[in-house]
Amino acid sequence: MRAAFLNQSVHPLEAARTLGCSAWQAFVQVALPLARPALAAGMALAVMETLADYGAVQFLSVQTLTTGVVRAWSVYGSPASAARFALPLLATAAVLLWLERWGRKGRSFESSHARYRPLQSEALTGWRAVAATGFCLTLLTLALILPVGFLLMRSLEITPDWSRLLSAGGRSLVMGGLGAGATVILATLLALGAARLPVTARIASLGYATPGAVMAIGLLAPAAVLWRLSPGATSGVGVGVALLTYAYAARLMAAALEPIEAGFSKVTPAMIGAARSLGRSETGAALAIQLPIARGALLTAGLIVFIDVLKELPATLILRPFDFDTLAVLASNYANDERLPQAGWPSLMIIALALPGVIWLTRKIAASHPGAPR
Repeated sequence: MRAAFLNQSVHPLEAARTLGCSAWQAFVQVALPLARPALAAGMALAVMETLADYGAVQFLSVQTLTTGVVRAWSVYGSPASAARFALPLLATAAVLLWLERWGRKGRSFESSHARYRPLQSEALTGWRAVAATGFCLTLLTLALILPVGFLLMRSLEITPDWSRLLSAGGRSLVMGGLGAGATVILATLLALGAARLPVTARIASLGYATPGAVMAIGLLAPAAVLWRLSPGATSGVGVGVALLTYAYAARLMAAALEPIEAGFSKVTPAMIGAARSLGRSETGAALAIQLPIARGALLTAGLIVFIDVLKELPATLILRPFDFDTLAVLASNYANDERLPQAGWPSLMIIALALPGVIWLTRKIAASHPGAPR
């Protein structure tokens, strides 16, 4: 939503004001409808993330379809029952995606074809400044300061098992790097081929609407085939790591594909034509023109996937090799055993590893509008 509002030009709002709208009416009747795609996508993303959440609902003993999927597999050993729990989740995600696309069908949400001119900011004073500051501080306090402060306070009560934490942190970094690398490479290939086969990108993006537990259950059948073909693979880490990497790539393909496609949109057909006229092949033009121009988008996609992999839990629980605990798995195991001080340390390490990427992405979004200094 922030990026959508930042990229809106002032021209539509000025037109609304000249027609008699107040500032609030211009926001409600013009700015908010223009940001409808971002609003719909954000709501759909929030709903799908809530449906797919496992760690919080498991710890709070709230029975959801996601906990049912994991419980049917891990406790009762029944992939068939897990698949039955997964079907409603898939159907709900598909309906949400269809409703979002149906609502945009035949409509345009371009703010203006005129030259971009940024919105003028207004300095708040008096009770408005106090209310705005209080609202932002309340959100920050409830979402970050209080939870992190509680975790830090409880964690300081014990001496952590640093060897286990560092091992889990190393595994998290390795899986984050493998997942980000594989996802960005596959998403880049899909984005480059989307002009010829656009349906492939849409099909690949459906994985983001699939909860991690459902994706893992779906991979159990091919995993069994691999384990039969590779004697002793069940006791090694190679097949498990490969399956986890594949699950991360399939699950998070849309998260990488969107920024990469946005980066490639900066490449004009004239640039590609110039490269081809100088003797470059199609692959050579992509390596010489498209990838360098979209370098920032590739880094953004990699960071997004890396952060998601750090905190991913259901697929990792189901597909990980034996004794291959990541920070998320370690925190979940401690929390399920009611060992909250021990659970705080891996949770804080996840935050520490993800926070630099989040700050960088936030600054990049703030500088993404056409009028921002480069």
